[in-house]
Amino acid sequence: MKRLVIALLVLTSMMVVPAAVAEEDCEPVPPPEGAIELGTREPSFTYVVTVEAGDAIATVGNDDCSSGRGYVIVDGVSIPAPTEQGSRTTAELGFLEAGTYTFHVTVKGRISVWLLIETVKVFEDEVACSESTMTVGDGHDAPMASFTRGDDDDSEGKNSDPCSIEIGYNLDSDTSATEQTVDFEFETTEFPSWFGEFTWTAEPATMPIPATEVDVDDDGFSDGPLLWCSGFSGTDGSTGNPLPIMPAGESWCLVSQSSTLLTSGEIQVSQTIFGIEDPQFIRPK
Repeated sequence: MKRLVIALLVLTSMMVVPAAVAEEDCEPVPPPEGAIELGTREPSFTYVVTVEAGDAIATVGNDDCSSGRGYVIVDGVSIPAPTEQGSRTTAELGFLEAGTYTFHVTVKGRISVWLLIETVKVFEDEVACSESTMTVGDGHDAPMASFTRGDDDDSEGKNSDPCSIEIGYNLDSDTSATEQTVDFEFETTEFPSWFGEFTWTAEPATMPIPATEVDVDDDGFSDGPLLWCSGFSGTDGSTGNPLPIMPAGESWCLVSQSSTLLTSGEIQVSQTIFGIEDPQFIRPK
């Protein structure tokens, strides 16, 4: 099952005893981007990390030309240190809820390595280009929603082999006393595009009909209304649909919308949308 890396990177340069002599013709490789330099550590130490919810993975990497042997213990889990430059060893640390955690680390042997502790999101299902996700909701108790995967973005070298693999996703819909939401998240490494179909639950019949709000950063607050697409240009190869033009600065746009009177004072809104990021969509209830 595919996963999305979403949490913390910690670099550890651990010199318990003098490191083994580096191999000839070997040049150290810089640590991963965003790493936190910890410098020389004691054989045993602790550090505090803040992570988002997901499966915790510890990775020990060797980019320092060291051929020493040893292992790293993280909260009782032993991880052999790789002996060749560019190699990695990993261990699962279990599922963590979002929060702050203290890890206990012990270093054994003649090694100079970095340590990466991260949480990774597990996706419920996978979808290929031209295929549709599961449908969630029924349009009565919760919004009914599904997405069809369009072409991957291969512009500017983003994807050299578009639509070659399936990607993971999660899709959910919900209602509260005041609003209804559709939450869609997916792996972004392939730069996919999507056509979404919504049938929202009943909402107050007002004129003009309120816009659907888009929460791009998933903080529970709107980042702005869903705008109409700026026309069409060409055809999406995976779906055969006309390819919408995205308004400047937007990641989703509205392709079509209809509303139906249900009872006095209530309507139901249906929408087709197009987009490229994993947002939450919000409407009044």
